[in-house]
Amino acid sequence: MRYLKKQELWQSFAKLIEKIKKDKKSLIIVTVCVVIITGLLLSELSASGTEKPPQEQKEEAVYEQELEKRLTELISTIDGAGEAKVMITLKNGEESVFAKNSGMESDEGDAQRLQSEQEYVILKSGSEESGLKLKTVYPEVSGVAVVCHGAESPYVRQRIISTVTAVLGISSAKVSVVKMKSEGN
Repeated sequence: MRYLKKQELWQSFAKLIEKIKKDKKSLIIVTVCVVIITGLLLSELSASGTEKPPQEQKEEAVYEQELEKRLTELISTIDGAGEAKVMITLKNGEESVFAKNSGMESDEGDAQRLQSEQEYVILKSGSEESGLKLKTVYPEVSGVAVVCHGAESPYVRQRIISTVTAVLGISSAKVSVVKMKSEGN
């Protein structure tokens, strides 16, 4: 088996590039392949850092289930709705807002230049340290699906949509209400 030297490899690569440049169809195919491969690599790199810790995932799932449970109970009490099932999808994760100390200082020689400093407020409890949490921002609802027996009635469907949009503060475009299939089907 013969190994190519670097110079021979570059020459072969240059010839291949010249052939591709001459044939427009090959040039388009190669360009599309490079774009697809680059997109896959970038999506893989960005996705690897976005996984949430198991505890956060569990808290979000509990929040989502609690919302679904309460909304199901509420919709089931609407006259004509009957039995209901609700599915909610969340747009983003839960966020915590922590307290910060901030201060301004100016350089002694130059009154025009101000520097802002911010640092988180840290609480110490024995050997453990944690930030001072001011509030928790719950995930935003991106959509709601409601399946119920009474959805065949436009009046009931509209009342369900009105209730869901009012309770969750979302637009009616994010709410879908459909009829639940009968037990015999």
